[in-house]
Amino acid sequence: MANSKVAIFVDGKNFYEGLRASGLTNKIDFAALSEYVVKAVHGGVLTGLHYYTGVEPVGYQPPQQSSEEDNGENEQQPPEQKRGGLEGFLSFLETQPGCFVYRFPRRIRRVYCGNCEHEHAYTEEKAVDTSLVATMIRQAAIDAFDAAVLCSGDADHTPALEALRDLGKPTWVATFGGHGLSRRLRQAAYGHIDLSSAHGKYSEGAKEEDEKSDNEYDVVAALGEAEKYFGDERYVGFNMFVKDWRSDNLPKDINRRKRLVQEMIEDGEIEAYEADDGCRALRTCAD
Repeated sequence: MANSKVAIFVDGKNFYEGLRASGLTNKIDFAALSEYVVKAVHGGVLTGLHYYTGVEPVGYQPPQQSSEEDNGENEQQPPEQKRGGLEGFLSFLETQPGCFVYRFPRRIRRVYCGNCEHEHAYTEEKAVDTSLVATMIRQAAIDAFDAAVLCSGDADHTPALEALRDLGKPTWVATFGGHGLSRRLRQAAYGHIDLSSAHGKYSEGAKEEDEKSDNEYDVVAALGEAEKYFGDERYVGFNMFVKDWRSDNLPKDINRRKRLVQEMIEDGEIEAYEADDGCRALRTCAD
């Protein structure tokens, strides 16, 4: 239906585990993904993409790289990505129209190993599944959407799909080739969307070629937009700006964008500096 409302719910951890299991490694363009999913269920309007994930407690240092989502930026990360790649990604995602992020602190658990006689700490995700399920049911009950898409294969979400079915809200599950898709969840769903079959439509490689010449872009204006968005409390990270910041004043190609940013730094139009936490950041130069 042309005017039907569609809501998308993403279990971040499960979503990226499925992406990795499928062997697809490109970064996801969530705006393009939302558009594709809405069309796949014959919807007309996106009411929101709701992204749920657990975040590490303040001060906790994981013993190794977390299995959490990193938006495809594991290799050769600059300091700011090593420090907080997930938080940088979540902050960027919140800048996208219709995207809403829900963070839930992971709980620290400690176990004692009798063999090595050491105590080991790890974190586990809590409250994500129950909150996601509750939000789906609550929004369905007030007719906030006509149809829903759940980007997860976790069986723990089955009660939500069963409840939405009773409320007359068709709900699809979307996974990468069925990786990690619970049979119980699939049975409760109205249908299944194989995201891997159309990966090129919403991955980084799907972005259109830039048609403008270099002098038609305004890197300074784009950086000003980012500074205005983040305000005085947060800096504009170099890596985030080059890789993720969306602006008509910047080319889509990352290598081309990085070159233009470097040229502006050399010309003294913008400044690269070290933020208080040691990360590389950008700011416009004062007149």
